Amino acid sequence: MDNTTLNRTVTVYNYWLPDGSNDHRHVSRAKATLETIQHVLRCEPLLGTAQEVEPDELNAEGMYQRLATGWGVLG
Repeated sequence: MDNTTLNRTVTVYNYWLPDGSNDHRHVSRAKATLETIQHVLRCEPLLGTAQEVEPDELNAEGMYQRLATGWGVLG
């Protein structure tokens, strides 16, 4: 198999938002690569939130935002 035809993905994570104290921190809605989280945003990644996405789903800053779907609230 030709390696150029393989699907390549990147791993993105949620992260702690920089505002608030340790007792009242909030988790990001967007996800980002570890490099972006640590070196650009200077935040702490939440490693248990790893998700594989296509590279073209990242914006220019290395951020991933899940697109809203039409499902709405269930239940």
